[in-house]
Amino acid sequence: MSLTHYAAGPSLVIFNAGYVPQNAWWKLGFFSSVINLIIFVGLGSIWMKAIGMW
Repeated sequence: MSLTHYAAGPSLVIFNAGYVPQNAWWKLGFFSSVINLIIFVGLGSIWMKAIGMW
């Protein structure tokens, strides 16, 4: 729901009610996707190395 203003059902209600403007929503979605990539690629690769799968 955090990536785009149309990604999930509740996000449409929050967006159309005017709580968050569209450009702020896309900006926050970009930052959250970058953080997810850092976590999954960075920590995930360390974890896979630790358990011997890589």
